[in-house]
Amino acid sequence: MFAVNLKICIFLSLVSFLLQCKNTLANVTFEQKVQTNLSHDKNGDIVYGHREFKGGIYAFLGYDNCTIEVNKTVNGIDWNEKKDVKVSGNNNIAVVYSIFTSEEKMILIFKCDNKFYITKYGKEFKWSDPKVIDVSNVIGTNTTPAVYSGSLLSMNNDFEKYILVCENHSQNYINVVDQEYMREIRLLGKCMLSFDEGNNWKNEVMNLYSDEGYTKINTLRLSDYGGKILVKGTNAQNLNQTIRSIILLCSNLHDWKLFCGLPTIRFRKDISVENLTYLNTYHLAIVKNEDKLQLAFTYDLFETFDPQYLNTEFNGVSHYFVLAPDEMVYLFYHGNEKKNYVIKIKTVPRKIGCELNTNDTVNKIYTYTYKYIYNNKLSAKTCKVPSSHLKYSSDGLYKLFEVRLPKDIKVTENCFRYSFLSDLNNKYHTTIIKTRVINKLEDYVEVQFHFPIYYTKFLYNYKSTYCVLSNNYRIVVEFDYIRNHIDLDFPFDTDTVKLYSNESVTHAFRNNTEKTHVHKFPKGTYMTSYFSYEKEYVISNYIEEPFSTTFTILTQTQMNVHFMAGGQKYKYEGIDLTDSSPNYELSLNSLSDSQNVDIFVSKFDNNKTIGFVCPVKSSYDGLNCFDNVYIKNKTLVKIEYLFGENDIFVVPQRRIYKTEGTAMESLLYLNNNNVKKLIDDKSIIHFYCECNVNNNVIKVNYYISPFYDENSIKQEINKKDQEITMINKTIPQDEKDILFNNEKVVPLSNEPQEIIQPPIQEKLNTTDPSKAYIYGANIIFIAIISIISLSISSFI
Repeated sequence: MFAVNLKICIFLSLVSFLLQCKNTLANVTFEQKVQTNLSHDKNGDIVYGHREFKGGIYAFLGYDNCTIEVNKTVNGIDWNEKKDVKVSGNNNIAVVYSIFTSEEKMILIFKCDNKFYITKYGKEFKWSDPKVIDVSNVIGTNTTPAVYSGSLLSMNNDFEKYILVCENHSQNYINVVDQEYMREIRLLGKCMLSFDEGNNWKNEVMNLYSDEGYTKINTLRLSDYGGKILVKGTNAQNLNQTIRSIILLCSNLHDWKLFCGLPTIRFRKDISVENLTYLNTYHLAIVKNEDKLQLAFTYDLFETFDPQYLNTEFNGVSHYFVLAPDEMVYLFYHGNEKKNYVIKIKTVPRKIGCELNTNDTVNKIYTYTYKYIYNNKLSAKTCKVPSSHLKYSSDGLYKLFEVRLPKDIKVTENCFRYSFLSDLNNKYHTTIIKTRVINKLEDYVEVQFHFPIYYTKFLYNYKSTYCVLSNNYRIVVEFDYIRNHIDLDFPFDTDTVKLYSNESVTHAFRNNTEKTHVHKFPKGTYMTSYFSYEKEYVISNYIEEPFSTTFTILTQTQMNVHFMAGGQKYKYEGIDLTDSSPNYELSLNSLSDSQNVDIFVSKFDNNKTIGFVCPVKSSYDGLNCFDNVYIKNKTLVKIEYLFGENDIFVVPQRRIYKTEGTAMESLLYLNNNNVKKLIDDKSIIHFYCECNVNNNVIKVNYYISPFYDENSIKQEINKKDQEITMINKTIPQDEKDILFNNEKVVPLSNEPQEIIQPPIQEKLNTTDPSKAYIYGANIIFIAIISIISLSISSFI
């Protein structure tokens, strides 16, 4: 009997423990502050790397004789390993400015004897010889610069790395007059950039601007914030008012001018933000409230920052958040009496995506939940997800996120459907974010959304897209890359502006009439309209020669616009019947008298963009191309079904400028996965587009095969119909199987190929995401208790 009671007691204790374990793992927790054994006998700050490197965390201290002492810890408390970085022949104190840490290396930037140095620490686990970097164009010998090393989520490249060195110019606003104080923008700093880890520095100086009305900021500090630049200013003065700190986020870039403003995340007015970071799917902040420092975070990464507070208060300066191993974030700070402390924060890993909660409970499995935007309960509840926070697929080709929905809530047909023109017929809209079900639970369904990273090549002017659920809730994805963007109606110091390739230009107007708002643009520029009172132009990726024009802006004044030559040509396979784009080799002159054109796309590497430009004003004037393509006897099919893929990307139709007037362009992009499948199929895909040119229908045949060369394709075409086996061989032979207009269309393969790797959590044998995080722990504890139970039974 005793053995039975003992087993029951152990079982109940196990259940209680596991429940507690689940609650602990579902919440952000922390350990009380601990004093570290790292000390510094000088007045300078200790600077920490922002993330662990090869399992260790590094701290950098400046000393005499131009020496940087590099300390390493594994647990955040005991600093046992030291290495020195030194510049010989100098007795001055070294000052550390920046450490950039990647998977492969650390990059250290420091100053000594009025010279700046850069050194690197890689897989050989030793520091390179410090190299002098010349930033004298912007940095004075006695000034304190703000240095940033990190990633720029730019227009066309997700992985662009750079170093930014800026001199603080906000201190120049000292005895300002009212007119100066009311200026819309003010200069924060002048910066130099390097895109190759400090080996070379651009000659152009980048200006850093703020749209906030602070007349002076004593010190600037730059840091990475989810791929964007976060500017922290201390002791900001606003005329006769002093504010201890201000946080700005930089989002727009134009003509080497970087514009920064208040982030959309908000805090209460009585709170001063001392530090802010984004690590391991959490916003983390140090806030000051009534002279007390508190550690705050948020479960929901929505634009309204509704912080949770960890029950800890502390006093100190020089706060550094560091991403540590084992899902931990360490907060290091300098306390009283030159003592250094660490607070360890357990940040539970979560899925990037949306969680539909009931009774306003807190989201803890996913990074976002649904809220009323701006607390307006008349609007639909929305889950807003910025693209910069999304994770990558295992092959690096996609960004993806998950959404957990009750089984009675469905994804509608128009989910993430988008038009590249506001007046485009909805049959030409395309689904730019694709969907697939990855988990079917008892009460929930988990849906994964994914889109290719090369969308930035076509959507860099695009702000957001949304999906409406069957309960009228919305999921919004915001493309929040730093964009080369300029608003012509923004107050400028001059009536002249320079525009460059690939820039996005917003232009508002009072009267939308074709006669009063017709402007000349470089060929390859395209236009999209979001509002009846505003147009947005995306300047061509390549401007052949400079030219100038004028715009009438919102105030009815003339703005002189100079388009600067330069940029990069893309190579589109296809034909431009209008000479509207710099990206095509074939043009209207290539046409034969037969009004039929054959385009052969063969033997290409990795990916390919295929295009077609037609001289019509709208989709109603006679253009059918990559959205709905023709095969066999005028049968229209969706391009996705033709290739049998769920990740084919199409720009159905967009308005593109030619020398006089506009034309329409259609684009098809084949990525690595598409190309590999075509190679494996050993087939030739044939379809054709039609375009109405001067009341004559021009038929353009596309023959696509990365397996066969052009001569082999031509030989196949010239065979008799009954002998052709390679062309469209996997398209159903019975045309009755291919229907149109919302009827079933049989794809090339039976189902679209699954191309996204499952998230790491799914490798555990459980379908419940909430259990995925404790599954391994459960197995271990159950095994231990089982052994104990068997031992007790054997003993009794």
